[in-house]
Amino acid sequence: MPDDHISEEQFLIEFFGNFGRDLGNPKQFFTDNPQDILEFVKRCAEEKKPAFISVQPRKAHRKIYGIEKIFYDFDYTNKSLKLTKAQEEKRKKEMQEEVKKFIRMLEFKWKVLSPLVVKTRKGYHVYLYFDKVYEIDDDEKFWREVYGELYEQFLGGYKFKYVDLTSKNDLARLCRIPLSIHQVSGEKCILVDRNLKPTKIRSISFYRTYGLKREHLISAVKRVKVKMEKKKKMLKKIREQQREEWEIKHGYVGEIRPCFLKRMEEGEMCHQQRLALLIEAFYSGKRTEDELVELFRCFNDFNERITRTQVQWFLKNLVKNGKCTVKPYRCSTIQEYGWCLGEECPTYRKRKRREKNVK
Repeated sequence: MPDDHISEEQFLIEFFGNFGRDLGNPKQFFTDNPQDILEFVKRCAEEKKPAFISVQPRKAHRKIYGIEKIFYDFDYTNKSLKLTKAQEEKRKKEMQEEVKKFIRMLEFKWKVLSPLVVKTRKGYHVYLYFDKVYEIDDDEKFWREVYGELYEQFLGGYKFKYVDLTSKNDLARLCRIPLSIHQVSGEKCILVDRNLKPTKIRSISFYRTYGLKREHLISAVKRVKVKMEKKKKMLKKIREQQREEWEIKHGYVGEIRPCFLKRMEEGEMCHQQRLALLIEAFYSGKRTEDELVELFRCFNDFNERITRTQVQWFLKNLVKNGKCTVKPYRCSTIQEYGWCLGEECPTYRKRKRREKNVK
């Protein structure tokens, strides 16, 4: 194999980068000193512990600074699988062919010429570097969606059997540090080429140069915004449909209904409907004594003293802890009392249309 371009120590410092990271084994701690990775890897090897680092740079413990690369983790086995030696060997070969296929696809379909590939004890880690670190804001939910969009994009629509999809939206992911020693087997996590053969150690700038570009990130951001807007519209439509169904079933729409407003315009209303109007008005947002009294000034027989007394009774007896103990009248009840406007009411028309469509 040709001589390394840089030393292992220099590679590790460059892998750490110019921003902070969380290191862990697996307990995490934050540091912004790149030199700390050298001591950490050495100490983990001596203590036979795993050496992990945050995939993305951080500005503080568990606080993501920006997006540097997309991380894919291929494994052919795990602790939950009870495999024979023959089964393990078969899965291992399948996984290796899968990783090679993935790397070829990156090169020919996406023009990602040089991903960083690291051989681990039971698989391979593939890193798609951006040309630089792109700082993100505090809306981590949005950026997780962007990261997931990029992650899926470079899988090219293929279902890879051995890729760990739990890292899809995981911006906070930790990865095993390249060139560190596996705590059980004592094997070094070496760098490999497109054929999964040991390769020389290069500068991280090499993987940036032949990796992802700014336009990849911008394109993903646009797609996520479009998807989120579509989802927002869909949820709005669903809420509107649910509200309409609720209105049709219950009648009350969050504001004083036409059957009450019509009688208020005429200035005449029976005593039972006036009590119903008080309940209706309370639920529509009129909560104070003065607001409720003012509601009845439209009636021809308005008497402020009597009205105020009745409103005070209502607030004292039917309102507890700011909530009315009686629900607004259902449309079916209003129809029974003969107050319904029929076709003049939009809620009535919606119900009739719905009943017609069901038939």
